[in-house]
Amino acid sequence: MFYLPVSTVFHNKNFLALTDRRVDKGQFDFKNLYGDGRNIRRAIANHFNSTHQEMAGVVTGEYIVFPNCQIMVDRDGLCSVLNSRQHLWAALNVDEYCSSENFFNELEDVLRMWDCHPVIEQSAILSDPYSENYYHWSLEMIPRIRLLDKRRVRRIVVKSASLSHAFQRSLLHYTVDDLEVVPINIPVRVINPFVVDGMMSQEGMLWLRHKTGLLAKKGKRRIYITRGARGTRSSAGGGISEAPEFMSMLQAKGFEKVEFSADMTVSEQVNTLSGAEIILSAHGAALTNILYLEKGVCLIEVIGRGAPRAMYMEISKYIGLSYYGYISEENDDEGNMVINSQQINSIIESICRGD
Repeated sequence: MFYLPVSTVFHNKNFLALTDRRVDKGQFDFKNLYGDGRNIRRAIANHFNSTHQEMAGVVTGEYIVFPNCQIMVDRDGLCSVLNSRQHLWAALNVDEYCSSENFFNELEDVLRMWDCHPVIEQSAILSDPYSENYYHWSLEMIPRIRLLDKRRVRRIVVKSASLSHAFQRSLLHYTVDDLEVVPINIPVRVINPFVVDGMMSQEGMLWLRHKTGLLAKKGKRRIYITRGARGTRSSAGGGISEAPEFMSMLQAKGFEKVEFSADMTVSEQVNTLSGAEIILSAHGAALTNILYLEKGVCLIEVIGRGAPRAMYMEISKYIGLSYYGYISEENDDEGNMVINSQQINSIIESICRGD
């Protein structure tokens, strides 16, 4: 096992840190969170107690950026991580990778061939370990573009996989303006690169909503979003268990079933929700599309043990949606969340009554 010196570029004193504190959970109506699930409730509440920072600045010097856009190295072999430690699991994976023999050999080759690597000038590096996920790409990576110093930056460097899906390409089209996007699959040299990092923020999501100009008008449609194992998902599970009783209830209540995929552009996904009055869905990246809903649409989100997070509750608050959460503590054999159809039916009836 090899252990290389690894730091984070965000220790650099030239970085501007913008602190974003989540809305106090006291401003959220937790009476619309149904189900027992004490641990899940606690995890959701903790979401609103956290703070994080968006960081942007110039790293002085000449560096090689690796094709994954997560690591860069200087001529002395000092490796720097291009994401902060806010993504803990991703950070641990990068540390493990940098301690492997394969990386050590790759690093030796990069340093030996330093002057042979192509140079990308006036560049910013956009890096996210989850950039192929619709939520992380839309609400964490893309909003960082607003922090770029356009006086310094003419090109945005991304890993080649960041252009592999329709939703990635379409959001870049909406947001980069006159900047050139440079996808890389080989090591490249950069000089005084501009680097940004951050997680979801209120300012970032509202910037994206305004920048795209997309809006799904409210109507009378009742939509159930099914969660298939397509696009950016690597396995099945994580959706709602579609038991006959549940599907019969949806049919009786006039719900139509839709599914999203990574092959759809953002505008196509938003248009799929046009005219929605009520949306029912398991927690998942497809719910990123609620960012573009008109005020007053009702969202019913089913949350399980696998991802007890509250980002869609938070987005709903910021843009004026009526939010209802349902906690599931049981999974079926395929890993989908088991729900009580009568309880979901009661939530729908409560919405219809205007409770």
